[in-house]
Amino acid sequence: MARLCDNATHIAQVVGFNDLEDQLDRYLQTMRRAGFAEVKFDVLATADDGRLWRDVPGRRWWARAGDRSSVVTHTAHEVVLFHKLA
Repeated sequence: MARLCDNATHIAQVVGFNDLEDQLDRYLQTMRRAGFAEVKFDVLATADDGRLWRDVPGRRWWARAGDRSSVVTHTAHEVVLFHKLA
């Protein structure tokens, strides 16, 4: 994807993770290895981490038990990530 971008290109992605602690960091590392740097826009931030997060009512990532009582709280959130060429 980096070959299709120039310095004016911004990539916007809406992403949800079922293991936020582990997967967000790995995702961001993968984007860095692909040649991208995360960009944060303070005016859009909804959290202290400088990112835009949103609640997703009805997200259906159940654990093996198959009922809502086993849904991990953070699976009902998505983050909007912005990147550009590093």
